[in-house]
Amino acid sequence: MFVLPPITRDALGRDLFAAAAYISNYLFAWWQNDYQNLNATPSPFIHYWSLAVEEQFYVVWPIFILILSAIFCDPQQQVHLSRKT
Repeated sequence: MFVLPPITRDALGRDLFAAAAYISNYLFAWWQNDYQNLNATPSPFIHYWSLAVEEQFYVVWPIFILILSAIFCDPQQQVHLSRKT
């Protein structure tokens, strides 16, 4: 069990959730919690913002590209391309 003040304990749980959900980059920006903010509660999870960016790139961009290809590509053209290869 951690022996922490309630304010630090709540912030730690909030930061842990943000890191586990890969949304820490957005939430740390929203909470204005960064490396230079000396008035903020220090967080051991501040470094996880880069992992959040990486995971968002690997998850969101393929889905975004699939949606765009479904919207803008002609289905008949896709069939012709698959027959040629």
